[in-house]
Amino acid sequence: MKKTLILMIFLIAVGSLLAETLLHTYQFEMPEMVTKENYIEILYENCYNMGEEGNPLLPYFSTNILLPQGQEIENVRILTEEYYSIIDNITIQPASKKFPIYQKAENYQIVPNEAIYNSSNLFPDNMIDHVNTQYLAGHSIGSFLICPVAYWPAAKEAKFLKEIEFEITTRQSERIEVLEQFLHDSKIINQRITKIVENSEVLSTYNYQLNRDEEYDILLITNNALLPAFQDYIDFKVSTGYFVEAVTTEDIYTNYTGQDNQEKIRNCIIDYYLNFGITFIILGGDSVPNIPAQDIIPHRGLSALDDNNIPADMYYACLDRGPGGGTGPDWNNDGDNQWGEAGEYDLYSEVGIGRICVDDAVEIQNFTNKLTMYQDSPVIDDTEKALMIGEELNNSPWTFGGDYKDEILFGSSNHGFTTVGISANFSVSTLYDRDMTWDKYDVYDQFNITGINLLNHLGHSSPTYNMKMYNSDITTSNLTNDGITRGFVIGYSQGCYNGSFDNWHWSAGYGEDCFAEKITTLETGEVACIANSRY
Repeated sequence: MKKTLILMIFLIAVGSLLAETLLHTYQFEMPEMVTKENYIEILYENCYNMGEEGNPLLPYFSTNILLPQGQEIENVRILTEEYYSIIDNITIQPASKKFPIYQKAENYQIVPNEAIYNSSNLFPDNMIDHVNTQYLAGHSIGSFLICPVAYWPAAKEAKFLKEIEFEITTRQSERIEVLEQFLHDSKIINQRITKIVENSEVLSTYNYQLNRDEEYDILLITNNALLPAFQDYIDFKVSTGYFVEAVTTEDIYTNYTGQDNQEKIRNCIIDYYLNFGITFIILGGDSVPNIPAQDIIPHRGLSALDDNNIPADMYYACLDRGPGGGTGPDWNNDGDNQWGEAGEYDLYSEVGIGRICVDDAVEIQNFTNKLTMYQDSPVIDDTEKALMIGEELNNSPWTFGGDYKDEILFGSSNHGFTTVGISANFSVSTLYDRDMTWDKYDVYDQFNITGINLLNHLGHSSPTYNMKMYNSDITTSNLTNDGITRGFVIGYSQGCYNGSFDNWHWSAGYGEDCFAEKITTLETGEVACIANSRY
């Protein structure tokens, strides 16, 4: 697909409000059509196929446009559209139900939505959908979806988009004062925006008015009891060129307002972002609601599907409001007890954030030692080694994590995304249920004998189980990689719940530290990880 930004010229003054009009043109290559039994699947380059269960499965292209300063999208209007020749006798595949990887899809049959498939009306009725404006460090980013297929189900006719020109009309945002307050310019922010939007040249039109006497790079938040143990961590970060400021939750709860401790912490972060230009936030402590002494940095539980308490620190990183209005606090416009519902979230973070899940000095010492050694004196022989782990996910039909890990390893153009795979200089080992029988002892050998830098896993997990290991297996006897003979590991797991850092177990309530905490606070094992806190 060719994408061309052709024009951005009009500035219209309406009273005290400024509105602008942006014109864009996109060109699409002819899609591939794949026959699947009695249906056709449409594959457009750079598009993602989706649809409600039973409705035609159609490709959508997601576009992100940097809007003028202080603006939000008011309307998107199609000016011209050109199609390839009409295709006759085509029945587009219906979308299936989405099944989580932990759930079997036994005897599932897709049932087409007869009301749509027997209709002579055009589907979808809107080529452009999901129009919204999000904000990143005070920059307005307009987003929407384009469906490049026009389909008449009953007639079994479809035509495919070749070129579209559309007009984006903007208006001054209702939260203009907040956007001006949060507007921040830095190399990191500019790089992020450039990767996200189609028209990064608009950055040059933004007017930044920064006047800070003092700036920091990292804000470390912990409590009075743990702060002394973090001194080595702070000293190390300072030695590598960062300006670090530390603040305790006790001081935050005394000096900042908010309806609860989470909002007070967030307001503190906002203060440091606005007045000291903070780039990174480190949350130094656990979040364990049932043990006050370990509830050091409480999480804000977010809402999705049937879970209203998904531990996530986006709340502390995405600071300049979500897309909705309302009278409630940020991330909860309607003021109920569910946070981050549709229309309440903020999808772009102003600061990078990480949580060091520790509750005592020994864990902090272990973490700091691993971090320092990994950065300052890595095991050179292990730096270009990776391990891919893929377990059996379902047996009806057979579904293997190894198939998905191969897409990461070798690159893939499946699922609407194209990736290039792991670079050829890496030596990659695999432990796949699809290809072999393996157990936790094979994982130990990879940590202890082969050596790993990057670990990528897909398999069934729980709060205390991952990669066929239980928490009780996470010991320095089983994992002997000490950062000298074998290097520390950066782990990534798609397993459910193994990153449940609030210690919640779906069937047993609150329990012990989750697997991700155990393996990162051990003297050996992983130096850092990404893990799921829920399904």
